[in-house]
Amino acid sequence: MRFASAWAEVISQNNVLRVAIIALSVAVMLLGVVAGKVALRAPLVIERGCMSGVAKASDVADVSPNSVELHAFVTSALPMRFDSTARVEAAWIDPAQLKSRDIEQEDLKKKKLSQRIAIESVSVAGNKITVRADRIIAIGKVRSAFPVILDVRIERTRRSAMNPYGLVFTGFDANDANDANDAKEVPTAKEVNHD
Repeated sequence: MRFASAWAEVISQNNVLRVAIIALSVAVMLLGVVAGKVALRAPLVIERGCMSGVAKASDVADVSPNSVELHAFVTSALPMRFDSTARVEAAWIDPAQLKSRDIEQEDLKKKKLSQRIAIESVSVAGNKITVRADRIIAIGKVRSAFPVILDVRIERTRRSAMNPYGLVFTGFDANDANDANDAKEVPTAKEVNHD
């Protein structure tokens, strides 16, 4: 009799465990389906400002970038163009600039040099974007910094997951920062006459 009651108890526990395993399997599959549906939904885009709210991605796709976005884009895109170790996002940089970057980096690599850019300031005035930066060239642990002023050219494109700013870096015009600083320091004729 004891053997029969022990065996009945084991069978009862096995049945309970079977039901628990089936219930947990169903719960895991259900959670997987729910997680998949949530992961595949369109992302929420939060508008910046005093009255933050949820905006649809289609509403933001054609909005002109503001000065904060321009500043953020330029500080992200310039290192992609100049830094030797930067991870380049092809959607952010014009193919001609990518080709120029590759040629420049190959030339630096042949000379065993590396380069990076340290941005000091970005000024946005209408359509003109001016960047003051230091171009840092290094050979081993020896570094030299060259101040440079860049007039950056960008074009608008459609915003996407690969390019959330909707901007493409198309080129730049380099001005010698030393000439600009020297021009500020040279006294005018009126200043000389008053001394």
